Amino acid sequence: MLELTFYKKENNEPEIIKVSEECYEKLAKIGFAKEVEYKKIELLIEDEKYKINVTSLNKNKNKKILLSLIEKERHKELKKTFKKIDNNPTIKEIREKCQYIKELTTIYETLSLDIYQYFSYE
Repeated sequence: MLELTFYKKENNEPEIIKVSEECYEKLAKIGFAKEVEYKKIELLIEDEKYKINVTSLNKNKNKKILLSLIEKERHKELKKTFKKIDNNPTIKEIREKCQYIKELTTIYETLSLDIYQYFSYE
């Protein structure tokens, strides 16, 4: 499992979402690491300073881009899943597809919240 980290506006407290390696790799392929600008900043977390590579989650730019990427990917995966259902997939195949869609949904829901100011994808 790999991690995506969201930092709260209030106190920089991190919220960590664990994702599969497959999900992490697919996020990279759809441009998650390239479509927004990341910069190294110093954050104070629980009275300790950390230098972290983050992107700012402002509504009009980065956040909108990341949400759009997730939603497009989720839609694409749902379409694939629906097509596969017509071919009588096994339960295992359906679960595998749904796991990735579930991870995308969790990321989307977290990204949608206004309580986070930074996001780290390392």
